[in-house]
Parts: sequence; structure tokens; C-alpha cells
Amino acid sequence: MTNKQKESDYYLPVKEAFEDYFRNNGFYVDFEVTGLNRKPLERFLPKISQLLLKLKHVRALPTPDIMGFIWTPQKKEKYLVIVEFKLNPNFQDVFQTKGYAELYGSDLTYLASRESISQSSESTITFISDNPKLLETQRGEPIYIKFLHKTPAGAIHVVMGGDQTRILPDDNEKLLRISLNLLEKKHGNTD
Repeated sequence: MTNKQKESDYYLPVKEAFEDYFRNNGFYVDFEVTGLNRKPLERFLPKISQLLLKLKHVRALPTPDIMGFIWTPQKKEKYLVIVEFKLNPNFQDVFQTKGYAELYGSDLTYLASRESISQSSESTITFISDNPKLLETQRGEPIYIKFLHKTPAGAIHVVMGGDQTRILPDDNEKLLRISLNLLEKKHGNTD
């Protein structure tokens, strides 16, 4: 047996890091590790959705690694967050994450990794910088790419660093708009 870590070994720390990330931005959070399931929980599906209707007949469905909701103390309206984790993200992982965003209609979608995408796949970051629309869904929602930084004390933080800061979309403005209730809700996740 080898000591090689699997993606699933990171799911819980990634979930906790994203919960802390959103809490530190003033949000309440409700996240779950969903990547080990073959069928997503109904609560993460849009209320009025063809997917929800068809799900009763489907045994398995692609499911991102982490799903959850964020909301502000002032407003109970919830925003769906999807996080897909990859050890060493590449070009295909961008499209897998984008597919989840389209399938579930998420409000915030993240591709997270243990290192910056520019370190794991220089050709992917170059292609994205030349084609920035690749990081947008059909609804015009951005796909955010973050990596996890482990401090000397062992704490894990969600960050964006290196040359990613000038190339990739930044979620700060959208989080601010949600917290100030300036973002129009596109679907009805209000559980």
C-alpha cells in the first residue's frame, strides 16, 4: 500500500477552508462534501428544474466534490456554491468545473487545487489568458480558480496567487455585491 494521497483525502479540509473563507467574508455557510456521492442531494438542485424532475429516474449523476449555500445575516436568500478540487488541475478540469456550474446553475463556482494552476499546468493558464471567455458559463457567470495555502501552523486558507491575480477572475466584487444584497437572484434556492 502506498502513501500517495487521493483527491478525496482533501475533501474535508477543502470544505473547511471554503467555509472559513466565506465566514471571514461575513456569510453564513452550509456546505457538504458531495464528491463521494453518485447522486446529489435534492436540496442542492434548483427548485424548478428539469434536472430535479429527471433525477427521480437517474441512478447516478456527475457530482462536484463540495456543494453548499452561503447567505447573509440580513437576508435569508441562499446562493449555491460549487467547489471542484483537483490535486494538479489541467485544461480538462476547467471544463469539468464549468460543466458542474451549467448543470446545477451555481451562483459561485470554484476550481480549487493544492497548488496554483499556473504551477501545475502552464499551458492551461496561457490558453486561459488568451481565451478568458473559457472561464464563463453560458449565463455569463465566472469560474473562479483558487488554491489552498497551508500555513506553517497547519491552517489551510483559500487564496489566489502568483500570476493568477492578473489573469483569472476575482470573486471579491461578487461577494461584496451578495453581502450588500445588490446581486439579483437568478433561481430560487431559498431553503
